Amino acid sequence: MAVQRDSDRLRLHQLFILPDHQSKGIGTACMQIVIEEACRLQLPINLQILAFNLKAITFYARLGFNEVDRTETHVQMRRNPD
Repeated sequence: MAVQRDSDRLRLHQLFILPDHQSKGIGTACMQIVIEEACRLQLPINLQILAFNLKAITFYARLGFNEVDRTETHVQMRRNPD
């Protein structure tokens, strides 16, 4: 996992879970740490996903991320602080 803190947002650059370990709550647990930090700082979280990665888009949507932009190749998503 790689997260960057800017003055106006957190940016998730990558979250990789090996296929054998996916769907076991590891990614959700990692993201909960980031979400809690963003809420504490009152900052949104931004991320970019390859448009064909529907599993990742669904994962982030389940965690409260919304699509804010889309190109032919990428989807931009954001989660605002609670």
